[in-house]
Amino acid sequence: MAIFSHLFLCIYLYMRHLKHIIHCYEAVDGSRLQVLNGVNLDIRKGEFAAIVGGSGCGKTTLLNIMSGILMPSQGEVLLDGQPIRQGKHRIGYISQTETLLPWRKVIDNIVLGPELEGIPKKERYERARQLMESGGLSGFENKYPFELSGGMRKRAIILRALAHDPEIIFMDEPFGPLDVFTREALQQEILRIWSQKKLTIVYITHDITEAVSLADRIIVMSRRPSTVQREVPVRLLRPRDVVEIRYEQEFMELEREIGAMIRGIDPEVRRSDE
Repeated sequence: MAIFSHLFLCIYLYMRHLKHIIHCYEAVDGSRLQVLNGVNLDIRKGEFAAIVGGSGCGKTTLLNIMSGILMPSQGEVLLDGQPIRQGKHRIGYISQTETLLPWRKVIDNIVLGPELEGIPKKERYERARQLMESGGLSGFENKYPFELSGGMRKRAIILRALAHDPEIIFMDEPFGPLDVFTREALQQEILRIWSQKKLTIVYITHDITEAVSLADRIIVMSRRPSTVQREVPVRLLRPRDVVEIRYEQEFMELEREIGAMIRGIDPEVRRSDE
């Protein structure tokens, strides 16, 4: 396709430049489905950025390109000015699915990253025990994943991502399958960890309430082939209580505005009609 011949991808996480992200999938019959088209975006150091959009708009594809899991159709991914596949970048990734290894005990799951990096055994287990204590899993070190509740397993996955001291964490709808009370507790925990460790978080969600509760900025994707429809700053004060903040007027107005964008209603037109 001619459109792909002159477009390129250039992503600078922390260096504020993400330009013309293009990606398409090729079917067995040789046809192409274009998912992303000309996405331009900045991700700032220490930011909590949420990406929202309708189902099938390419949110996860975008996240996977940004994290280096997926090669884009054109161009390269740069993190701090270096190709993500060439540099030694500390990245954490938390997906929707259960990713704990069922044959390893919880603490052995948490030390997996440092183990693969060659961190000495004593050091990596000391780090894991400290994380488990701060993360509310102390006493469950020698349990297997099937012996934990869904919320505890997700907490262990988060701790595993933190164990190798990442600079940036990519999260793909991590709490979707959980009950509302567990989800709220983990959302609050993520805010605590983000604030304490000064991380950069890029968070995919279909839940507008979750996005407004957590983020500094919400990136609204258009329909497929998608681009950035709008970037919406969230100026709600921090620290935030993810439950109590939802009763604030500014929160409700922002939630309504973003919902209108995703449904294809121009918020400015809507305001003029009211």
